[in-house]
Amino acid sequence: MEKIRDLIDAKKTNLQVKEDKTKGLYIKDATEVYVSNPEEMMNVMNMGSANRSVAATRMNATSSRSHSIFLVIVSQKNTKTDAEKLGKMFCCDLAGSEKTEKTEATG
Repeated sequence: MEKIRDLIDAKKTNLQVKEDKTKGLYIKDATEVYVSNPEEMMNVMNMGSANRSVAATRMNATSSRSHSIFLVIVSQKNTKTDAEKLGKMFCCDLAGSEKTEKTEATG
């Protein structure tokens, strides 16, 4: 069975997928980081990327052995009318996208 771990806080392992009427599907206890500019967002993404499982394959010396999902939520509020807009973008990087017979990857 696959285990979900938090790439921002490596101490959080074996996290659970939950469902909520408001949130929809989510990962319980996953780290959420507020950022206010692109540089801060890239720092968080780089921190998570550094904590991914990697292993050498014949095609790639540092091939990722883990999937990664990064959720970006952008919110905007009109201060005069209190109207709010919300957008979500899921960035997914799937491990092992190379052809296995070429990489000689195992596991």
